[in-house]
Amino acid sequence: MSKPNLSELIASRICHDLISPVGAIANGVELLEMTNEIGPETDLIKGSAQNASARVRFFRIAFGSASAEQSISAQEAHDILASHMPHRFRIDWTCFDDLPRAQVKLIYLAALCLETAMPRGGMINLTKGRTILVVGHADIMSQENENWDALANLPVKSEISATNVHFTVLKDTANSEGYKMDIQQSDHQISIRFS
Repeated sequence: MSKPNLSELIASRICHDLISPVGAIANGVELLEMTNEIGPETDLIKGSAQNASARVRFFRIAFGSASAEQSISAQEAHDILASHMPHRFRIDWTCFDDLPRAQVKLIYLAALCLETAMPRGGMINLTKGRTILVVGHADIMSQENENWDALANLPVKSEISATNVHFTVLKDTANSEGYKMDIQQSDHQISIRFS
């Protein structure tokens, strides 16, 4: 029996415990809408509850545990990613089959890394065939070498922080799942290939 990843289990537990109260808030707003007790405050609460629910679902997969038996439909995986990403991003998802949860975890972590590199937004393309390819396109790319060096196993001087932890989690997840990661960078594009 392999040793469990405690940080993944903690993330899964936190997300599991948060999703119920967030869902209860959304249900309460629906009840208010049925009684016509609505106004701008209700819209604000509803939007916030939907946003919180999308983030919890996304983070549960990106940072939580994923067993080999778990899979997610391509449509659900796309919808969770699209609802989490800010409006300045467009998602082009070219995958139609169910995906192992571990692969979706890699895709979500790669998308977080690309989001960091694309401060003004852009397009994120996902293609899955024999390999998984996640590509970010943007007019402006912020390619902080320390973050990308960590993915390429190059020495870095700065410590891991909450703002860049997803880079280290992506590297560790790819290694533990047996994926080789290839990163290509240019002025307007970063591609992350898992094979």
